[in-house]
Amino acid sequence: MKTALKNLLAATTIAFLSAGCSILGLEEESDDSTQQAFAALAVLSAPAEKSAVVQNYANLAYYTYKDALTEAQEFKTMVDTFAAKASPTAADLTALQEKYRQARQVYLLTEAFRFSDGPIDNTSVFTIDGEEAEGLLNAWPLDEANLKSDFISGGQTISTSNLLSRNGSGGDETHVTIGWHAIEFMLWGVDNSGGTENSDEYNTIAGQRSHTEFTTAGTGSQNAKRSLFLQVSTQRLVNDLSLLTDQWDPSISSNYRNTFFLVEANQDTVLKSVITGLATFSQTEWGGERLKGLTSGSQNEDEHSCFSDLTKDDFYYDAQGVLNVITGAYSGRSGSTSGPGIGNLISSLDSLYGSLVSGATTGRNAFDPNQSWRFDRVINPSRSSDEAAVLTNLSSARETIVGLGSLFTQLGNRMGYSITVSP
Repeated sequence: MKTALKNLLAATTIAFLSAGCSILGLEEESDDSTQQAFAALAVLSAPAEKSAVVQNYANLAYYTYKDALTEAQEFKTMVDTFAAKASPTAADLTALQEKYRQARQVYLLTEAFRFSDGPIDNTSVFTIDGEEAEGLLNAWPLDEANLKSDFISGGQTISTSNLLSRNGSGGDETHVTIGWHAIEFMLWGVDNSGGTENSDEYNTIAGQRSHTEFTTAGTGSQNAKRSLFLQVSTQRLVNDLSLLTDQWDPSISSNYRNTFFLVEANQDTVLKSVITGLATFSQTEWGGERLKGLTSGSQNEDEHSCFSDLTKDDFYYDAQGVLNVITGAYSGRSGSTSGPGIGNLISSLDSLYGSLVSGATTGRNAFDPNQSWRFDRVINPSRSSDEAAVLTNLSSARETIVGLGSLFTQLGNRMGYSITVSP
């Protein structure tokens, strides 16, 4: 984004210079290059109309959720093929884990829509089987012991309805039986490898689930139950994502998008909610709860995607999702949109706009999954000097991410909204 901005400014400057003295008013009429240069600058700097921002946000939400659904559907197809094999191979399991990762990455882009009084987590506008959509899709932390004792070693029926009824049973929020992290645990297993319990190396590599743990030796075996659990839980995931995607589908007249979000009279209400959601997500969820492992040193729930050790993915794609909403740009399998984003409610030449883009970009790049360091080692008290240097960098990035909350609050104030960040 910075490069594109600089390029456009450079092109505009060149056009000004090529127009010669007409820019200074020394000629009676401006030539075409001058007019084009001023037009380019006006487009670059002018705040977008609120209605255009709202419309583009709705499109961005739909395409992102639709892509997440498509990826989940493809993952479900692979799960069914995997579960049908009496003896899946190690390569089969590795391919399934990689497809989980791809599907999860796209879902993470949708998290920028959280806390915005929309269908994902506002039960007054949308529920699935009477439950909050986000809680069904992405509940965390997860106590894997409960999941195993209920459905794998225990006698609980592995069915869609029972997974839902057992989710959060007994008032225990960690009794998670549904969503991404339950599937993650089933694919990777417990993250207790790398050393003996209570040692510095304990929990420092991903779960080491073997393909042999899915070898079906009768429908009542624990191995067969794992395969069945994968099938039922991924079907539930696809179902819930489908219902959520429908709420942003432009072709469904009775959904949230068309009956509330795009209604002109609600324009300021939804914009205030969207900005509040971005501020809350950045400050308290992504930069707050999700990254507290940087200071707590806990390698269990504070590692987030601990079973698979894909925690860097979580933060990288969360950041990219926020950046998409700021800039209004998204290109995916279901479609593309490139219109005014939330940041374009003010001039794109405004320092606040630049700070928003820079903050989200910094937060994203700090967790680039291609970097070799491991999150579980960086937060380990016995970290090496190189890992300590990474921790310092990540802690700085966290401050930037939390600071995005204040920047979004400033944006809301500029628009005349009173933004309150939820704790």
